Amino acid sequence: MTVNSTGVVLSDLLDEAVAFIRRHVGLTAEQADTIAVWVAHSWTISEWRTTPYLHITAPDLGCGKTLLGDDVVGMLVRKALRAATATPSALIRSIGNEDTTLIYDEIDGVFGKGKTEDPAATELRTVFNSGFKRGMPALKCSGPGHEVVEFPVFGSKVLIGIGDTLPPATASRCIRVRLERLGPDEVVDDWDDDDAWAIAQPVWDQFEAWSAWICASGRLRVKLPASVFPVMNRDRDKWRPLFTIANEAGGDWPERIHTACLALEGNGVEASYQVRVLRAAFEAFGSHEELSSNDLLVRMVETDETGPWAGWVEERDGQVRATRSGLTRLGNALRQFGDAGHQIRSRNIKIDGHQVKAFRRSDLELHAHRYAKVVHVVHDRMVEPKTGGSRSSTLPPRGRPFDDRFPRNHAALDDVDDLDAGMETVPADLEEWASIGEQMDLMGGDAR
Repeated sequence: MTVNSTGVVLSDLLDEAVAFIRRHVGLTAEQADTIAVWVAHSWTISEWRTTPYLHITAPDLGCGKTLLGDDVVGMLVRKALRAATATPSALIRSIGNEDTTLIYDEIDGVFGKGKTEDPAATELRTVFNSGFKRGMPALKCSGPGHEVVEFPVFGSKVLIGIGDTLPPATASRCIRVRLERLGPDEVVDDWDDDDAWAIAQPVWDQFEAWSAWICASGRLRVKLPASVFPVMNRDRDKWRPLFTIANEAGGDWPERIHTACLALEGNGVEASYQVRVLRAAFEAFGSHEELSSNDLLVRMVETDETGPWAGWVEERDGQVRATRSGLTRLGNALRQFGDAGHQIRSRNIKIDGHQVKAFRRSDLELHAHRYAKVVHVVHDRMVEPKTGGSRSSTLPPRGRPFDDRFPRNHAALDDVDDLDAGMETVPADLEEWASIGEQMDLMGGDAR
């Protein structure tokens, strides 16, 4: 539990945010926990190098996508910028203040079927992909002299739409929250702006006070060891702000965000067609080092009948055999892996005294490991942040969370000059652990 000079207990604040979120929308515990910590991350955007986008999606209308993203989350973040249609130029010029959270509804209308090659969709995709990481501005010609101007596009974003229409590169920068319609026994409160704001305002006020203190204190600039995260690479970059905030909150929050990460990443972006074929083929080898193309494809179907390869075989003379087109498709899919001249290809190999076209397990192994959905189950080891830091204590300007219809009566923040008051001294062994974790993280290793 971390108590600061504002009197806000972060773990309790996150619990209040979860209660507000689940009051109006049917969500799993893991989804609600993720959104609550994500809201806290949006309040502390100045502390992060990368920012995960929140992708709220559902298979059909009536699942609560817009209610969750536009209303519930929009009421909790510091300052929401809502958009359903916006040209790339307008959007770029509107999100220059990273304290603003962009809430883009109807995103399926931008990246839906048949629109991926639209120039506006292409430019928006570039903006979203660049805005994930600090220091990647959008370049535009501006003014009568057509001077090249850098427009910052980094900042928290909520993307709302039906289905999984986001381009793969954009989806990989998102934490996906997939909603379903409520079941007959599931009940949530009806939404009313005024009633909801009466509940949300104390939560918003606490986020405002806590974020001012925590950003000036530097406590979120701790480097968590790689072993804390159950995911790797970009997935780890996405979840790092949320894990850091959970670490700061303490209590059961580190375990809750760890569980949420596993639950939501397991429900994440689907592997591409080629990767699915690669994984299925490698699994079908079992303990065999060499298999004929026919036997490999038959074993793929026996192992998993749900993949597209299920239609690549047929029964002939009482035996299941690969079709000619099936063998071609298998070869074409596997050939996508490896450099020119070193792709995965079938070769002439003698098996059981017969020369046949066959694949070798060792040819697939490296690529199968590269594209495996790796999840490390590791110890729940966190570190205590160091206090202080070089960041200026000058606080960023605060905005309104919703709109001017709601009266604001913010009391001035207490004196935040004494930022270290009440903080615990960081034990030497934990400082050493954080240093080791940082070094190992740079090497892509595990700090155990």
